[in-house]
Amino acid sequence: MEHESPNPEDLEEEPLTLAEVKAKARQLLGAVQRGEKPLEEAEEESDRLTDQAAGFDTLIEGVRNKRWFIQRLEEEVALVKRSGGIFTVIMADLDFFDEVNTALGHPGGDVVLQKLGTQLKKNTRKIDTVARFGGDEFALILPNTDGLHSLIVAERILMTVSQLTPKNPQ
Repeated sequence: MEHESPNPEDLEEEPLTLAEVKAKARQLLGAVQRGEKPLEEAEEESDRLTDQAAGFDTLIEGVRNKRWFIQRLEEEVALVKRSGGIFTVIMADLDFFDEVNTALGHPGGDVVLQKLGTQLKKNTRKIDTVARFGGDEFALILPNTDGLHSLIVAERILMTVSQLTPKNPQ
């Protein structure tokens, strides 16, 4: 994939503290009460704030964000150092995603990312971590997984992703 200047929409948002989320929620409520913001718009913004604060990606339901991934990776490293064991990290990005966005527009690209995130979740275990690392980059943590088994997971994901075409996202 070619590397260009990041799209501002693709950059990871800074983590919010609980106090910041509460303050922003109060601001949203005030804006709705004053008639400055429609209720539906405020609800969507509130949901994004909540997801971000809880460690979820704001675009893909059930997929974690980069901040959560890094925290989970540090925990897994500490566990392996303390108790032994193994784990695998898989990093992936979508080749030619800029072309998908050009052909389908950003809303179409978002649908592709959502479908991919759903497939990643379906092809991993509940104990695994699936996160969007940024833009079109994804990262997975597979606890208690050796090289052979991580290769099986990666190949299964590649097969699934190859079936997700812009004309027919599954």
